[in-house]
Amino acid sequence: GKAILIFTREIRLIIESKTCLLEQLRSLSPGKLVRCLVESDDHVKKDVIVHFIKQQNSTLESGDIIGVLILDDF
Repeated sequence: GKAILIFTREIRLIIESKTCLLEQLRSLSPGKLVRCLVESDDHVKKDVIVHFIKQQNSTLESGDIIGVLILDDF
């Protein structure tokens, strides 16, 4: 195979018709879930619980499910 050198300036995300630019995105641990901001099974809002499927420091692949949000019953 032939190697091709490319340069990127930014990553552009479009979320619900809003454009977000991530410039000079660099990671010391590419493809890894480094840390979680809350513990698994904690409430993240009044009526929502987050449950993580992947553990911290695990390798992520495209399409992996990181976690699920569980809505409290009303």
